[in-house]
Amino acid sequence: MPNIKDNAEKIALEIIQLSQIKPNKDAKGMIRARFCDFMQRIMNCGGCESLINDDRGYWAIASNGTQNVPMKQGPADIQTTFFIKAKDFAKTPEDALIKWAKGF
Repeated sequence: MPNIKDNAEKIALEIIQLSQIKPNKDAKGMIRARFCDFMQRIMNCGGCESLINDDRGYWAIASNGTQNVPMKQGPADIQTTFFIKAKDFAKTPEDALIKWAKGF
């Protein structure tokens, strides 16, 4: 099974490099694409990072928390709890991902 930390560190580095590009729609699109790739890779390794919105317009990546384990195949109802520090929120999903990547 692939190592979650190695995959996450590699993607985090790529995201930080993309964040150095002059802000434009293409850079944001590339960051979003890397986020989708990241989520798929982490899921395949058994991780469960989540993009969270606080309903006031702020975004964060949560990488710890608890949830019930679905016991059947296919979509199932779940209950999830996260604790996210105020300093970990950002104004956009892209900025939240960059902030998460820099913290790696």
